[in-house]
Amino acid sequence: MTANGREPIPDPLAQLSSEFRARERRILAEIQPSARLFVLAVAVFLLVADVLVMPFLGAHGAHALGRELVAGSWPRQIGQVSTIARVFTFFVVADLVVSVLALMLRRWGAAFLAAAVSCVSTAFGVLALWHSQTSQASHGQHAGAAPGLFLAVVLIAVIAFHWVRLTTANLEADR
Repeated sequence: MTANGREPIPDPLAQLSSEFRARERRILAEIQPSARLFVLAVAVFLLVADVLVMPFLGAHGAHALGRELVAGSWPRQIGQVSTIARVFTFFVVADLVVSVLALMLRRWGAAFLAAAVSCVSTAFGVLALWHSQTSQASHGQHAGAAPGLFLAVVLIAVIAFHWVRLTTANLEADR
């Protein structure tokens, strides 16, 4: 109430302006749909299929699938799986989870997290690929990188590239 005992008259333009500001904040917090998000979704789907179906390690008939590396239940013929390969599969799963969340939520914070995890996953993927190719003598006849590991490293690199491009485009737009 005012000093003269009347209710203040609400200003419709002030209410409308505050509603517009709230909607603007919500819209700016979301990633807008684009072809880049579609490519990311396809790459994430292919990576899930790769982890579930394709062999990551092994040669000459003995293979360890990506899902077996995640679960820790690879075949005995493979022998000891390197720590680097297990760390890479952990980061693949982490990248899948974070990327799916970022694609579902479409928030910039999740996109930045997905970009960071994807870049770290790419580095560990290249390291795992290098290690599996150069340590065949020390791991016996069933060692070596299988096609699934090659494909996973390529898909992780594609995912990292697109997340980084998407997030840096946002930073450039803010300037």
